[in-house]
Amino acid sequence: GDREQALACGMNDHIAKPLDVAAMFATLAKWIKPSVRTPVLAADAATSDPSQLAEPGGLDQIAGLATCQGHADLYHRLLRTFHGANQGFTKQFEMALVDPDSMAATRLAHSLKGTAGNIGAFGVAQAAAALERLCQSHASSESIQIALVEVEKALAPVFVTLVQLADKGAAQAIAVQAPEAELQSKLLRLGRLLAESDSEAVEALVELRALALPPELADRLARVAQRVDRFDFDAALAQLEGTG
Repeated sequence: GDREQALACGMNDHIAKPLDVAAMFATLAKWIKPSVRTPVLAADAATSDPSQLAEPGGLDQIAGLATCQGHADLYHRLLRTFHGANQGFTKQFEMALVDPDSMAATRLAHSLKGTAGNIGAFGVAQAAAALERLCQSHASSESIQIALVEVEKALAPVFVTLVQLADKGAAQAIAVQAPEAELQSKLLRLGRLLAESDSEAVEALVELRALALPPELADRLARVAQRVDRFDFDAALAQLEGTG
């Protein structure tokens, strides 16, 4: 297989596609010896800006900020991206259940589990993990629907929190209406980056989704973001072009 061929060519290891981000980091950690550096502790992050770090229902902001190594701007971007990508999770999941791709629903639950954990929404991550396990084991439709309801319940307080943070300016999400020519230029650039499987597509997508967008385009970019979260750039490009 591909793994054996890679090792035969002198590679240290092999990371298969579709990419499992957790497995990727575990593989890298096995082979890379990091330089010594001072870790950013959650307590240090909290004292840097305590007004940002209350713990309202469903969201542990201290843990989320620690995941981002204290970079508040990055954490706030993750919050905005999570909100935009998952507002319609139930509908997206129900569509995935009838998708010809038998793994579509499993991947969607897996993606939610990972992104929720990154921002400190641990209740959502736990509910999504349970949903993922049921999908993997081909559980009954009834069991999956019950688990989906639990995901909805876990998401609800997180969305309330994210709206409150945005209202207070904590997420620093000021929507700017870009001129049409500029918007098209940004979309073309995103398309080029996705076609080249360039990781800069992640930042380009975040920049685009921070703008005031027509609802149809906002929904399409949310679907693009789901594919990018899995580093599936080909599927993301197809979604962007309306062919996926």
